[in-house]
Amino acid sequence: MSNPFDQLFVGAANLLETDDPVEAEFFASTIAGLPELPSPTLVDRLDEVLAGAFVEEARRRGTPEALALVLALAHVAPPRLDDTADEAAQELLATGVKPPPWAESIGTVSFAGA
Repeated sequence: MSNPFDQLFVGAANLLETDDPVEAEFFASTIAGLPELPSPTLVDRLDEVLAGAFVEEARRRGTPEALALVLALAHVAPPRLDDTADEAAQELLATGVKPPPWAESIGTVSFAGA
């Protein structure tokens, strides 16, 4: 049986091929966003469980794709998840996992043109 997160990390591998932090933010926002569910309590619980599962899987994998995912999530996820994702990103960086090209610029503002 394949890991249910495999496809997610295949998508995250594309984040290693871009230097555009907006692409990373867009990818992460689709992961952080949940469909509307009938109960706010259910949404909160599902959000918490999924967030924890994404981050723990990233820690377990310890790959550049995993680092890209948690770095991007740390910048667009709800407050409950962003600290956890940032902590995982810092752990992966400390082990020597190479950051994606956009790691230094995500979450910053830059002039795009006029």
